[in-house]
Amino acid sequence: METAIDHFNSSPVDAVKNRAILTYCKTALSVVMNSHEFGDYHLVIDRVRLSLIQLHNINCHIAIGWIPAHSGIYYNEQADTLANFF
Repeated sequence: METAIDHFNSSPVDAVKNRAILTYCKTALSVVMNSHEFGDYHLVIDRVRLSLIQLHNINCHIAIGWIPAHSGIYYNEQADTLANFF
């Protein structure tokens, strides 16, 4: 999630106002979206939340959602392939 947000922050906001982050990790999604104990990950969670707020403040709307694990789902496989290039 943090990598996707970093990418959004480095790209022109005017190009796309609505963006989505999809993750197969329910725990990461829950921790970012809710006020739970963060354990050792609080610094990462704080950075993600702050970045989401900053993007929202410049009218860039981010939808965050959960998807099942990657195996056999066409667009997930495409995302995996693209992720290997970076």
